[in-house]
Amino acid sequence: MKTYLVRLRPLGEFFFGAEKGFIDSRRDDFTKQDDITYYLQSRQFPQQTSLLGMLRKEILIQTAKIKSDNYSKDELAEIKKLIGAKSFCLDDVRQDFGYLNEISPLILYDSKKGQFYLPVPKDHKKPYKSGETKERYTPFKLNEKSMINTNFGPIQPFFVTKKVGEGNEYDPKIGLSEDFINLDTKDVVSKDKIFIPFEKIGINKYKTDDAYYKQVFYHLRRDTNDNAEFEFAFFLKTNYEFSEKSTVYLGKERSTFQLIFEEREKDFDALIKQSKLGGSPDKIILVSDSYIETPLEGISWSINESITFRNFSWRGNGKMIPNEKKYNFWKRGSVIYVKKGCKNKVISQIRANKNLYQIGYNYAI
Repeated sequence: MKTYLVRLRPLGEFFFGAEKGFIDSRRDDFTKQDDITYYLQSRQFPQQTSLLGMLRKEILIQTAKIKSDNYSKDELAEIKKLIGAKSFCLDDVRQDFGYLNEISPLILYDSKKGQFYLPVPKDHKKPYKSGETKERYTPFKLNEKSMINTNFGPIQPFFVTKKVGEGNEYDPKIGLSEDFINLDTKDVVSKDKIFIPFEKIGINKYKTDDAYYKQVFYHLRRDTNDNAEFEFAFFLKTNYEFSEKSTVYLGKERSTFQLIFEEREKDFDALIKQSKLGGSPDKIILVSDSYIETPLEGISWSINESITFRNFSWRGNGKMIPNEKKYNFWKRGSVIYVKKGCKNKVISQIRANKNLYQIGYNYAI
Protein backbone atom coordinates (compact mmCIF):
# COMPACT_ATOMS: atom_id res chain seq x y z
CA MET A 1 0.00 0.00 0.00
CA LYS A 2 1.28 3.46 -0.92
CA THR A 3 1.00 6.73 1.02
CA TYR A 4 0.59 9.87 -1.06
CA LEU A 5 0.54 13.53 -0.21
CA VAL A 6 -2.21 14.69 -2.55
CA ARG A 7 -1.97 18.39 -3.40
CA LEU A 8 -4.82 20.46 -4.83
CA ARG A 9 -3.47 23.63 -6.40
CA PRO A 10 -6.21 26.11 -7.42
CA LEU A 11 -5.84 27.31 -11.01
CA GLY A 12 -8.10 30.31 -10.35
CA GLU A 13 -10.86 31.30 -7.97
CA PHE A 14 -12.93 28.53 -6.40
CA PHE A 15 -16.32 28.11 -4.78
CA PHE A 16 -17.27 25.34 -2.36
CA GLY A 17 -20.99 25.02 -1.84
CA ALA A 18 -23.19 25.53 1.18
CA GLU A 19 -26.76 24.59 2.08
CA LYS A 20 -28.39 27.60 0.48
CA GLY A 21 -28.34 28.36 -3.22
CA PHE A 22 -29.72 30.42 -6.06
CA ILE A 23 -32.98 28.50 -6.51
CA ASP A 24 -35.65 29.89 -8.83
CA SER A 25 -39.33 28.95 -8.47
CA ARG A 26 -39.59 28.36 -12.23
CA ARG A 27 -37.13 25.48 -12.01
CA ASP A 28 -38.27 21.93 -11.28
CA ASP A 29 -35.87 21.58 -8.35
CA PHE A 30 -37.49 24.41 -6.37
CA THR A 31 -38.06 23.03 -2.87
CA LYS A 32 -38.17 25.33 0.14
CA GLN A 33 -38.25 29.09 0.54
CA ASP A 34 -35.54 28.76 3.21
CA ASP A 35 -33.12 27.49 0.57
CA ILE A 36 -33.26 30.70 -1.46
CA THR A 37 -30.63 33.40 -1.09
CA TYR A 38 -29.21 36.10 -3.30
CA TYR A 39 -25.86 36.27 -1.56
CA LEU A 40 -23.60 33.23 -1.40
CA GLN A 41 -20.13 32.96 0.09
CA SER A 42 -17.90 29.99 -0.58
CA ARG A 43 -16.85 27.77 2.27
CA GLN A 44 -13.12 27.68 2.84
CA PHE A 45 -12.85 23.89 2.50
CA PRO A 46 -14.67 21.30 0.39
CA GLN A 47 -16.32 18.36 2.11
CA GLN A 48 -14.30 15.17 2.55
CA THR A 49 -16.99 13.41 0.50
CA SER A 50 -16.07 15.68 -2.42
CA LEU A 51 -12.44 14.53 -2.15
CA LEU A 52 -13.59 10.91 -2.16
CA GLY A 53 -15.76 11.45 -5.23
CA MET A 54 -12.90 13.23 -7.00
CA LEU A 55 -10.51 10.33 -6.32
CA ARG A 56 -13.01 7.68 -7.40
CA LYS A 57 -13.56 9.50 -10.68
CA GLU A 58 -9.81 10.01 -11.16
CA ILE A 59 -9.18 6.27 -10.86
CA LEU A 60 -11.82 5.58 -13.51
CA ILE A 61 -10.28 8.19 -15.80
CA GLN A 62 -6.74 6.87 -15.35
CA THR A 63 -7.88 3.30 -15.97
CA ALA A 64 -10.03 4.37 -18.97
CA LYS A 65 -13.21 3.07 -17.32
CA ILE A 66 -15.25 6.24 -17.95
CA LYS A 67 -17.78 5.83 -20.76
CA SER A 68 -21.10 7.37 -21.78
CA ASP A 69 -23.05 4.19 -22.63
CA ASN A 70 -24.05 1.24 -20.45
CA TYR A 71 -21.49 -0.95 -18.70
CA SER A 72 -21.34 -4.71 -19.01
CA LYS A 73 -21.44 -6.94 -15.92
CA ASP A 74 -17.71 -7.58 -16.20
CA GLU A 75 -17.01 -3.83 -16.41
CA LEU A 76 -19.20 -3.13 -13.38
CA ALA A 77 -17.37 -5.85 -11.43
CA GLU A 78 -14.02 -4.26 -12.34
CA ILE A 79 -15.25 -0.80 -11.32
CA LYS A 80 -16.48 -2.17 -7.99
CA LYS A 81 -13.02 -3.63 -7.40
CA LEU A 82 -11.37 -0.28 -8.20
CA ILE A 83 -13.57 2.21 -6.33
CA GLY A 84 -16.31 0.30 -4.48
CA ALA A 85 -19.97 -0.25 -5.25
CA LYS A 86 -21.45 3.14 -4.29
CA SER A 87 -20.70 6.63 -3.07
CA PHE A 88 -20.40 7.56 0.59
CA CYS A 89 -23.43 7.09 2.84
CA LEU A 90 -23.22 8.41 6.40
CA ASP A 91 -25.64 5.85 7.80
CA ASP A 92 -23.59 2.83 6.62
CA VAL A 93 -21.44 1.08 9.23
CA ARG A 94 -18.40 0.63 6.99
CA GLN A 95 -18.05 0.97 3.23
CA ASP A 96 -15.52 -0.43 0.80
CA PHE A 97 -14.03 2.05 -1.67
CA GLY A 98 -11.86 -0.42 -3.53
CA TYR A 99 -8.25 0.72 -3.82
CA LEU A 100 -8.92 3.84 -1.72
CA ASN A 101 -8.09 2.72 1.81
CA GLU A 102 -7.92 5.90 3.88
CA ILE A 103 -8.18 9.65 3.30
CA SER A 104 -6.86 12.13 5.86
CA PRO A 105 -8.54 15.43 6.79
CA LEU A 106 -7.92 18.21 4.29
CA ILE A 107 -5.37 20.81 5.41
CA LEU A 108 -3.47 23.76 3.94
CA TYR A 109 0.02 23.37 2.49
CA ASP A 110 2.63 26.02 1.66
CA SER A 111 4.39 24.34 -1.26
CA LYS A 112 7.30 26.81 -1.22
CA LYS A 113 8.21 26.18 2.42
CA GLY A 114 6.88 22.63 2.70
CA GLN A 115 4.83 23.59 5.77
CA PHE A 116 1.32 22.54 6.80
CA TYR A 117 -1.47 24.59 8.38
CA LEU A 118 -4.59 23.69 10.35
CA PRO A 119 -7.41 25.88 11.67
CA VAL A 120 -6.15 27.17 15.01
CA PRO A 121 -7.94 25.52 17.99
CA LYS A 122 -10.95 27.48 19.22
CA ASP A 123 -9.32 28.07 22.61
CA HIS A 124 -6.73 30.36 21.02
CA LYS A 125 -6.48 33.88 22.46
CA LYS A 126 -7.36 36.05 19.47
CA PRO A 127 -5.38 39.33 19.45
CA TYR A 128 -7.24 42.59 19.94
CA LYS A 129 -5.61 44.07 16.84
CA SER A 130 -4.49 41.55 14.24
CA GLY A 131 -1.02 41.95 12.73
CA GLU A 132 0.50 44.18 15.42
CA THR A 133 2.92 41.48 16.60
CA LYS A 134 3.97 38.01 15.50
CA GLU A 135 1.19 35.82 16.81
CA ARG A 136 1.63 32.34 18.28
CA TYR A 137 -0.90 29.78 19.47
CA THR A 138 -1.86 30.87 22.98
CA PRO A 139 -4.60 28.79 24.67
CA PHE A 140 -7.03 30.47 27.06
CA LYS A 141 -6.03 30.09 30.70
CA LEU A 142 -8.31 28.01 32.94
CA ASN A 143 -9.15 29.30 36.41
CA GLU A 144 -8.30 26.23 38.47
CA LYS A 145 -9.49 27.86 41.71
CA SER A 146 -13.03 28.49 40.49
CA MET A 147 -15.95 26.25 39.52
CA ILE A 148 -19.23 27.03 37.76
CA ASN A 149 -22.32 24.87 38.17
CA THR A 150 -23.99 23.97 34.88
CA ASN A 151 -26.63 21.53 33.63
CA PHE A 152 -23.76 19.18 32.86
CA GLY A 153 -22.16 19.47 36.28
CA PRO A 154 -19.45 21.77 37.71
CA ILE A 155 -16.78 23.04 35.27
CA GLN A 156 -13.66 25.18 35.46
CA PRO A 157 -14.15 28.50 33.66
CA PHE A 158 -11.61 30.58 31.78
CA PHE A 159 -10.10 33.64 33.32
CA VAL A 160 -11.99 36.60 31.85
CA THR A 161 -9.89 39.59 30.85
CA LYS A 162 -10.16 42.77 32.88
CA LYS A 163 -8.43 44.90 30.26
CA VAL A 164 -8.88 44.49 26.50
CA GLY A 165 -5.87 43.05 24.70
CA GLU A 166 -3.88 41.87 27.73
CA GLY A 167 -2.90 38.36 28.90
CA ASN A 168 -4.29 35.07 27.59
CA GLU A 169 -7.67 35.39 29.27
CA TYR A 170 -10.90 34.97 27.34
CA ASP A 171 -12.37 38.23 26.01
CA PRO A 172 -16.02 37.92 24.88
CA LYS A 173 -15.74 41.23 23.00
CA ILE A 174 -13.09 39.73 20.69
CA GLY A 175 -14.65 36.29 20.24
CA LEU A 176 -13.10 33.13 18.79
CA SER A 177 -10.30 32.96 16.25
CA GLU A 178 -10.87 31.69 12.70
CA ASP A 179 -7.20 31.80 11.74
CA PHE A 180 -4.64 29.06 10.96
CA ILE A 181 -1.69 27.57 12.81
CA ASN A 182 1.61 26.56 11.24
CA LEU A 183 2.29 23.01 12.49
CA ASP A 184 6.06 23.56 12.39
CA THR A 185 6.44 26.95 14.06
CA LYS A 186 3.09 27.23 15.93
CA ASP A 187 2.77 30.73 14.45
CA VAL A 188 -0.80 31.80 13.77
CA VAL A 189 -1.60 33.33 10.37
CA SER A 190 -4.71 35.39 9.73
CA LYS A 191 -7.28 33.73 7.47
CA ASP A 192 -7.36 36.99 5.49
CA LYS A 193 -3.71 36.42 4.54
CA ILE A 194 -4.52 32.99 3.09
CA PHE A 195 -8.05 33.18 1.67
CA ILE A 196 -8.49 36.13 -0.69
CA PRO A 197 -12.17 36.90 -1.52
CA PHE A 198 -13.29 37.55 -5.09
CA GLU A 199 -16.83 38.82 -5.78
CA LYS A 200 -18.99 38.08 -8.80
CA ILE A 201 -22.28 39.82 -9.45
CA GLY A 202 -24.79 38.41 -11.92
CA ILE A 203 -28.40 38.33 -13.04
CA ASN A 204 -30.53 35.26 -13.70
CA LYS A 205 -31.98 34.59 -17.13
CA TYR A 206 -35.56 35.53 -16.12
CA LYS A 207 -34.51 39.13 -15.27
CA THR A 208 -37.16 39.58 -12.58
CA ASP A 209 -37.00 42.22 -9.85
CA ASP A 210 -35.14 39.78 -7.59
CA ALA A 211 -32.86 38.55 -10.36
CA TYR A 212 -29.59 40.06 -9.11
CA TYR A 213 -27.24 37.95 -7.05
CA LYS A 214 -23.73 38.04 -5.64
CA GLN A 215 -21.25 35.21 -5.11
CA VAL A 216 -18.04 35.43 -3.09
CA PHE A 217 -15.31 33.12 -4.39
CA TYR A 218 -11.84 32.63 -2.92
CA HIS A 219 -8.26 32.57 -4.14
CA LEU A 220 -5.48 31.00 -2.09
CA ARG A 221 -2.61 33.43 -1.59
CA ARG A 222 0.45 33.01 -3.77
CA ASP A 223 2.88 35.74 -2.69
CA THR A 224 6.29 36.09 -4.35
CA ASN A 225 7.41 38.65 -1.74
CA ASP A 226 7.44 36.19 1.17
CA ASN A 227 7.82 33.12 -1.06
CA ALA A 228 4.46 31.56 -0.02
CA GLU A 229 2.22 29.45 -2.23
CA PHE A 230 -0.81 27.99 -0.46
CA GLU A 231 -2.61 24.88 -1.69
CA PHE A 232 -4.99 22.31 -0.26
CA ALA A 233 -3.51 18.93 0.65
CA PHE A 234 -4.37 15.60 2.24
CA PHE A 235 -2.75 12.21 2.76
CA LEU A 236 -4.03 9.14 0.96
CA LYS A 237 -3.38 5.45 1.65
CA THR A 238 -4.14 3.42 -1.44
CA ASN A 239 -3.38 0.26 -3.38
CA TYR A 240 -3.56 2.17 -6.66
CA GLU A 241 -0.55 3.83 -8.31
CA PHE A 242 -1.68 7.26 -9.49
CA SER A 243 -0.15 9.31 -12.29
CA GLU A 244 1.81 12.26 -10.91
CA LYS A 245 -0.40 15.10 -12.20
CA SER A 246 -3.80 15.79 -13.70
CA THR A 247 -6.45 18.52 -13.84
CA VAL A 248 -9.73 18.14 -11.92
CA TYR A 249 -12.91 20.10 -11.24
CA LEU A 250 -14.08 20.45 -7.65
CA GLY A 251 -16.89 22.46 -6.10
CA LYS A 252 -19.44 24.67 -7.76
CA GLU A 253 -18.89 26.59 -10.98
CA ARG A 254 -16.45 23.85 -12.11
CA SER A 255 -13.58 25.27 -10.04
CA THR A 256 -10.34 23.99 -11.57
CA PHE A 257 -7.40 22.49 -9.69
CA GLN A 258 -4.12 20.82 -10.54
CA LEU A 259 -4.02 17.46 -8.78
CA ILE A 260 -0.50 16.40 -7.73
CA PHE A 261 0.44 13.04 -6.19
CA GLU A 262 3.69 12.83 -4.19
CA GLU A 263 4.63 9.50 -2.61
CA ARG A 264 5.61 9.94 1.06
CA GLU A 265 7.01 7.70 3.77
CA LYS A 266 5.19 9.47 6.62
CA ASP A 267 1.42 9.75 6.84
CA PHE A 268 -1.00 12.21 8.45
CA ASP A 269 -0.71 10.58 11.89
CA ALA A 270 3.06 11.10 11.83
CA LEU A 271 2.60 14.76 10.83
CA ILE A 272 0.23 15.43 13.74
CA LYS A 273 2.42 13.53 16.20
CA GLN A 274 5.47 15.53 15.11
CA SER A 275 3.57 18.80 15.59
CA LYS A 276 2.83 17.95 19.26
CA LEU A 277 -0.36 19.99 18.92
CA GLY A 278 -2.57 17.60 20.88
CA GLY A 279 -0.36 16.94 23.89
CA SER A 280 -2.64 18.26 26.63
CA PRO A 281 -4.17 15.52 28.85
CA ASP A 282 -7.29 17.56 29.70
CA LYS A 283 -8.50 18.61 26.24
CA ILE A 284 -9.16 17.24 22.76
CA ILE A 285 -8.82 19.15 19.49
CA LEU A 286 -10.93 18.22 16.47
CA VAL A 287 -8.62 18.26 13.45
CA SER A 288 -11.50 17.57 11.07
CA ASP A 289 -15.23 18.22 10.91
CA SER A 290 -16.81 15.57 13.12
CA TYR A 291 -20.26 14.01 13.41
CA ILE A 292 -21.01 13.44 17.09
CA GLU A 293 -24.39 11.75 17.23
CA THR A 294 -24.74 10.95 20.93
CA PRO A 295 -23.48 12.75 24.08
CA LEU A 296 -19.86 11.88 24.81
CA GLU A 297 -19.11 10.17 28.11
CA GLY A 298 -16.23 11.72 29.99
CA ILE A 299 -16.35 15.33 28.76
CA SER A 300 -16.76 18.43 30.91
CA TRP A 301 -17.61 21.00 28.24
CA SER A 302 -16.51 22.23 24.83
CA ILE A 303 -15.89 25.23 22.60
CA ASN A 304 -17.43 24.28 19.28
CA GLU A 305 -19.07 25.59 16.16
CA SER A 306 -21.22 23.59 13.77
CA ILE A 307 -21.34 23.08 10.02
CA THR A 308 -24.13 21.43 8.04
CA PHE A 309 -23.70 18.25 6.02
CA ARG A 310 -26.10 16.62 3.59
CA ASN A 311 -25.66 13.58 1.36
CA PHE A 312 -26.47 13.87 -2.35
CA SER A 313 -27.97 11.12 -4.50
CA TRP A 314 -28.57 10.63 -8.21
CA ARG A 315 -31.99 11.31 -9.65
CA GLY A 316 -33.43 9.42 -12.63
CA ASN A 317 -32.67 12.26 -15.07
CA GLY A 318 -28.96 12.15 -14.25
CA LYS A 319 -28.99 15.08 -11.79
CA MET A 320 -27.79 15.03 -8.20
CA ILE A 321 -30.22 16.14 -5.52
CA PRO A 322 -29.71 16.64 -1.77
CA ASN A 323 -31.25 14.09 0.57
CA GLU A 324 -33.90 15.37 2.97
CA LYS A 325 -31.91 14.45 6.06
CA LYS A 326 -29.41 17.09 7.16
CA TYR A 327 -26.69 16.60 9.77
CA ASN A 328 -24.80 19.02 12.00
CA PHE A 329 -21.08 18.37 12.32
CA TRP A 330 -18.76 19.88 14.90
CA LYS A 331 -16.43 22.17 13.00
CA ARG A 332 -12.68 21.50 12.76
CA GLY A 333 -10.76 23.37 15.43
CA SER A 334 -13.43 22.75 18.10
CA VAL A 335 -11.99 21.99 21.55
CA ILE A 336 -13.39 19.49 24.04
CA TYR A 337 -12.40 19.57 27.73
CA VAL A 338 -12.42 16.12 29.31
CA LYS A 339 -12.58 14.78 32.84
CA LYS A 340 -9.39 13.44 34.40
CA GLY A 341 -8.21 10.21 32.76
CA CYS A 342 -10.97 10.23 30.09
CA LYS A 343 -9.13 11.59 27.04
CA ASN A 344 -8.47 8.26 25.29
CA LYS A 345 -12.02 7.09 26.06
CA VAL A 346 -13.56 10.21 24.48
CA ILE A 347 -11.29 10.01 21.41
CA SER A 348 -12.37 6.39 20.93
CA GLN A 349 -16.02 7.46 21.02
CA ILE A 350 -15.40 10.17 18.41
CA ARG A 351 -13.51 7.79 16.12
CA ALA A 352 -15.98 4.93 16.59
CA ASN A 353 -17.73 5.58 13.26
CA LYS A 354 -15.18 3.88 10.97
CA ASN A 355 -17.15 4.87 7.89
CA LEU A 356 -16.58 8.56 8.64
CA TYR A 357 -13.03 8.16 9.94
CA GLN A 358 -11.74 6.35 6.84
CA ILE A 359 -12.53 9.35 4.62
CA GLY A 360 -11.18 12.07 6.94
CA TYR A 361 -14.00 12.95 9.34
CA ASN A 362 -14.02 12.51 13.16
CA TYR A 363 -10.27 12.95 13.57
CA ALA A 364 -9.50 14.00 17.15
CA ILE A 365 -6.18 14.46 18.97
